[in-house]
Parts: sequence; structure tokens; C-alpha cells
Amino acid sequence: MDYRAWNEALGLDEAYSFAVVIDTTPDQALQRLGAQPDQIASGSWDDLQNRVQAETPDLMDHLVLAAFDLGQHTLIVEGISSFVNAPFTGMPPEISASTTAIASSFDVESMNNFQVLVDGVEVANYGENGDLDAVPPLVQEALDAMGVEADDVVNTVADRGRDLELISRITGVHPQASDVTGIGRIAVVPLAD
Repeated sequence: MDYRAWNEALGLDEAYSFAVVIDTTPDQALQRLGAQPDQIASGSWDDLQNRVQAETPDLMDHLVLAAFDLGQHTLIVEGISSFVNAPFTGMPPEISASTTAIASSFDVESMNNFQVLVDGVEVANYGENGDLDAVPPLVQEALDAMGVEADDVVNTVADRGRDLELISRITGVHPQASDVTGIGRIAVVPLAD
């Protein structure tokens, strides 16, 4: 299975930040990241990039978000703001309120962050400042399916592409290029002071 096709369709080979949020609609996911209902619109990834260029003078002060419907789940992708300026440090735990979210991000300098978020709490983080010893059962099952030892989880999530496979195996959700090349829900959200 090609776990990178959706990522490549968005042109996010080098730097990205995304999460798969279980049992959550795109609007719910965007609102958990601070978007107000009137800031959310329907549009494509290209529409979001055009909107940012036209409306957002300072990307350091905004989250640029696209949320794509994956049936009963959502793929949320943080757009160009973090890649151009300040690296997005990961998804806030609120994204997983009453559910589970698995997130991965890489900045342009290959710093990565891989999070397991359950019921509003970060239960594992395999990034720079994370708890490298926590391997929840849902992660262990996915690692077993990949033939990866638990003590090698950090190397696995630091490998672009393998992190995408791990998220797909943990969540059971396999985004395809067709999931992200159509119309999704988009928002440009000012960061709180």
C-alpha cells in the first residue's frame, strides 16, 4: 500500500504536519484547533494556499488548516505557515477530545514530532521533547504489524513515510490522494496571544 500518495498529492514531501482524528467531522476538528464557525469554508488545498496569499500578511501568527473527510474520520493538515516560518510543534491535545488522534509533523530541518492523543491527553510523544519510553497498546499493535520493535519506535517515526504507515496502522485509516485533491474544509486561524 502506498502510504505517501496523499502527502505527495499536496506537495508535502519535505515538511508537513497532520493528524488523523477518529470519529470526528472536519468542522469539529477545525473548531478544536481554534477555528470559529465563520472562519471555516469549503475549498481545496489550492484554495487554501490562494486564500493565505491574499489575506494573511503574517503567517507566524496564524494556523493554516485543511480538514478532509475520511468517512467518519478526519485528516487535518496544517498548511504553509509552519513550513515557511516557525515550525508547528504538534497538535494540541484538545484535538482528541472524546476520541483518539494520531499526529505527525516534520519541519524543513527534519525535526519531527509524533503524538498519540487520547481523550484530550497526550499519551505518547516521540519527538524532540517527548516521552520516548511510552508505547501504548495501540502503538505496540501497529509496530508489531510493521515488524518493528518497540524500542525502535523513534527511528520509525523519524523516517518520512514510515510515520505515515504507522498512523494508518494505528488508526485503520488509509488516506488516498483522491481524499485530499477535492474539496475539504479550510480555515486560517489567528493564534491566541
